[in-house]
Amino acid sequence: PETTIPAESPVSQYLFRIEEAPLEPQPNTTDTFKGKNFTILQDQRGVASPLAALLTSSGANVKVLPCTEQDLPDHETGDGLILLSLLDDFGSNPTAVFETIQHACRKKIQTIIGVTGRGGTFGHTGTTSSTDKNRGISGLFKSLAKEYSDKLVKIIDLDLHDGAEALANHIFAELHAADPLVEVGYHDGIRRQIVAVPLLTEWGPEKLSLDRNSVVLMLGGARGIAAQVANKLAEQY
Repeated sequence: PETTIPAESPVSQYLFRIEEAPLEPQPNTTDTFKGKNFTILQDQRGVASPLAALLTSSGANVKVLPCTEQDLPDHETGDGLILLSLLDDFGSNPTAVFETIQHACRKKIQTIIGVTGRGGTFGHTGTTSSTDKNRGISGLFKSLAKEYSDKLVKIIDLDLHDGAEALANHIFAELHAADPLVEVGYHDGIRRQIVAVPLLTEWGPEKLSLDRNSVVLMLGGARGIAAQVANKLAEQY
């Protein structure tokens, strides 16, 4: 039988908003990193040294590689990889970042942490650099977290006006976080997250009305996602 489609059906619109996300540390984390092997891809801002010290004091074995050595040596295995190098020029090369993460997944590294410097607010409040070299990197890590749900994957955004030791403390704290947040930021010492909230007007939630005569322009990345969304819209309306 032919399906009857409503002449007009509203589609909700949302905005991204930055909200506080208080840290809930895991209980009994004293021996979390004892005997674990971490590799840190070094930054040029001095964060690697205090972070390595924090991990070492927790019983971990830490190796810091220069920022020019993005590929892990073939013999290198470990439990964790922390990409501080995203804070530098390496962060503006998404292909190289992808290949490094792919290499880590092949080695079955279970903890993969990326660190960006977009102001601790994901570039949403003008506190990031005008060049914003880390565009798209957070999406890569969030996709990784979905595809490898058995791994601890995080992308941590920081305000580079903070000192190296403060930045290292934020990263170390995230390694102990009990919540499932993948993308978090630290600005003014406060842990933050991005949430999608309904777009509200004085008349209530804003709705986007579509019908079978509507024209929708879709811009995709040639990966097939836009095509799937277009098909669903065509089926529904």
